[in-house]
Amino acid sequence: MPEALLASVVLIPKPGKDVQGIDNYRPISLLNTDIKILAKLMALRLGPMLSTLIHPDQVGFMPGRQAFENTRRAADLIWWARSRKVPSLFLSLDAEKAFDRAEGPFLFRLLERAGLPDSFLALTRALYANPMAQILIPGTDPTPFPIRNGTRQGCPLSPSLFAIFLEPLMRIIRADEDIRGFLVGGQQFKVSAYADDVLLSLTDPETSVPALMCRLTEYSQISGYKINIAKSMILPILVPARMLRTLTREMPLQISASELPYLGIKLTGLPDRLYEVNYAAMYATLKQDLECWDKYAISWVGRVNCIKMNVLPCLLYYFQTIPVALDPSDVRSMQRAIDNFVWAGKRHRVARATLYRPKQLGGLGLPSLFSYYYAAQLAQLVAWHEGVHAGRWVELERALMAPNLPHHWIWLAREHRPLLPTNCPAIMNTIRIWDKLAAKCDLATLPS
Repeated sequence: MPEALLASVVLIPKPGKDVQGIDNYRPISLLNTDIKILAKLMALRLGPMLSTLIHPDQVGFMPGRQAFENTRRAADLIWWARSRKVPSLFLSLDAEKAFDRAEGPFLFRLLERAGLPDSFLALTRALYANPMAQILIPGTDPTPFPIRNGTRQGCPLSPSLFAIFLEPLMRIIRADEDIRGFLVGGQQFKVSAYADDVLLSLTDPETSVPALMCRLTEYSQISGYKINIAKSMILPILVPARMLRTLTREMPLQISASELPYLGIKLTGLPDRLYEVNYAAMYATLKQDLECWDKYAISWVGRVNCIKMNVLPCLLYYFQTIPVALDPSDVRSMQRAIDNFVWAGKRHRVARATLYRPKQLGGLGLPSLFSYYYAAQLAQLVAWHEGVHAGRWVELERALMAPNLPHHWIWLAREHRPLLPTNCPAIMNTIRIWDKLAAKCDLATLPS
């Protein structure tokens, strides 16, 4: 039925923007429930195949892959470029309405070449052949109009389709010898992506950047994918000023001398500033939020739930995506701010250790920040032990630790360990946490 493919679009004004401007609204698409159920079933069927279709350089919405894989890999490469004194740049591409620009014929051709079953292709065409949308504006009658390209917002199948749509571009970049990435341990590290957030790590900028722009133009002509050059940003590492002036004169790229926003964090040109640039602002924002929420009449249990639902996800994302050691004094300060909010500034009537316990053990599950940080870091240490399906960041860190293997090295007693061949901050921090917790939490015995 045509009505089932009709999406209702609600417009939400962007905060701090002029409501008179058409571009200052964020469209939210509402799809038919039956169509979403069908698309979800198709996404679940497609999910197990994505790891064979999509290179590990893409981690967004891929089963078993997470955002921290790209941020940790980028931090490792920035350190490597600094330590080896390699002139390089990190380029964050700004895709112009990325999901809306996927051309239907190109996408369907890709799905055919991927070898997907005819029944799956038929259902995908049924969902995307003639979609319609209408904009809901109070006081007016909605007028349906056709959507001629793009993956649909709110469709559970959309992220997987976009990953397949972007994969040919990733392959072109990896195969082009004129686009030169970092060569570490015999492997090239050029590009990483999380949905439409694409980050390129390039050496020899004078050759790599023009070649990259040429490939992007060619891909745009056949697929509809378009890069907004003026909004794309580069973080140069040891690149001479003359070379930067030449590059920006030919291509109006934004230059950030110190930091590069990527996946909700800021990558810094100096690895030592990674903690300062990210955590200081985040802690300040969370404390301001707690002060604002404290004005409202929220129950004691409700305040604990506010921490779980609003504060913890933000902290946990930083714990996972920023591979640096925490400043204990900052963590204690944040924990005190949480305590003051939970108790509304009054005297604490229950010990913090009791509140940390799960509900089945008599507590309320109040987050212990140090415990969550250690758990996030140990989960990444587990990835060191994975085999052929390990992420690209694992391959990079194995190359940095060669000839030793990190998942063998950590199990040796300290007096029997070979000299560590790297001082990569992310690797050093993970090892430090492992050595601290292995005995304390009885994670390992000697001999192991």
